[in-house]
Amino acid sequence: MDLSISAIAFFIFPCTFARSKPRNTTSPCGYSIRIRTMKLAFGIVVEKLVTHEDPNHFHKFFGVLVLLNFIIRFSMFGEADMGFKSHPEWTLPSLGMHTMLSYSSLIFKLPRRRIKAKPGQAGGYRIWPEYRLHSIIFASRSLLFLLLIFYEQQNGLQDKPLFWASGMIYYAALIAADVASWSVGREYKSPTVRGWGLPPIISFLFSAAQLSVYPLGFGVGPRRFGQVYIDLFIIQLNAFMMTLRRKNLAGDVGLLTLYGMMLGIGGFFAFFETSYYTPRSSGSIAGIFVCLAILLRLGPRVIPGLTIIQNSKYIMWGLLATGIHFCRPDYISDKLPECIDDSEMLDTVGTVLGVSVVALAACKHFRPSKRGSEGEVQKGDASVSDGTVAPNGLAAEVTIKKDSKRR
Repeated sequence: MDLSISAIAFFIFPCTFARSKPRNTTSPCGYSIRIRTMKLAFGIVVEKLVTHEDPNHFHKFFGVLVLLNFIIRFSMFGEADMGFKSHPEWTLPSLGMHTMLSYSSLIFKLPRRRIKAKPGQAGGYRIWPEYRLHSIIFASRSLLFLLLIFYEQQNGLQDKPLFWASGMIYYAALIAADVASWSVGREYKSPTVRGWGLPPIISFLFSAAQLSVYPLGFGVGPRRFGQVYIDLFIIQLNAFMMTLRRKNLAGDVGLLTLYGMMLGIGGFFAFFETSYYTPRSSGSIAGIFVCLAILLRLGPRVIPGLTIIQNSKYIMWGLLATGIHFCRPDYISDKLPECIDDSEMLDTVGTVLGVSVVALAACKHFRPSKRGSEGEVQKGDASVSDGTVAPNGLAAEVTIKKDSKRR
């Protein structure tokens, strides 16, 4: 178990040491100071990662296994489908360790209220109970989808995938996420992306990347393990990074930058999978419905009748899933249904929607930001300084903003 703790500390040790680098490292005296500083920094990292809530290092053990599994599977990217296609006997053990990692996180106690970003600053990246539940739910969504693809692989259903089953998995995840938010209480709910205090264009890109995974679940695009596994990678690694922020082992800006890079890597993998392992028409249909989802969910509410669809994700995804069902090309022959048997029209529609998404992103960028709307610390929220951290992982210096007007 000590090896697992050391392995975790190894990944975050360089960032901690960079802050504590002594000025003189050339002389023997400076070298010895550097060694002592390294030992001290390493000890601080291990001390913050080891808590009394996990005395047997159960969660950390699966964390190290999952990190190694990510490294091994990403090394088999491409034709081997991250090893799921070439080594199907390891699929169930891999899914088991990912499942144990997510659900074992429930043993840790977290502050109920989210620490939001200060006005005009990026922040709010510490993990809180609502997000932990969402992380477990969306990781379970990816794990069930991987299990479904494995079932299709083992039973010769690659030519006739169970699209209805994957659609039910993704729709059930939407319901479970809302139930989880309801369970923590209204005063402890917080929008994940908008609570980070990011510029509007960055918040838009983050939200668009999250929306882009749903058309795949509703049955359009590549039916491959790698596409879903990338989504699982982002979900679980992001929860780990938010835990590092909660323990003050890394800063908000650096972790948010890393999260953006992860989304970029996920987008690259999605483009690669769609370009090389998906028939052309299926890829076009997937792109069209991704753009529709972004425009509906993140676009302006200006048309009265359309706002009902935009404000309800259940209605929106229900309509989009219905559209995907009737527009889905044949999975093997890539033949389009008779209603849209025109590839040129498909390309035109995709181009128009793509340009519309770019225009919407530009509007988000040049629109003047509303100070204090989402990133502002609201009444009763804790604003934590970047100073000391108490032994239990909570910030030691907490200030509560109170409303100046008394009722």
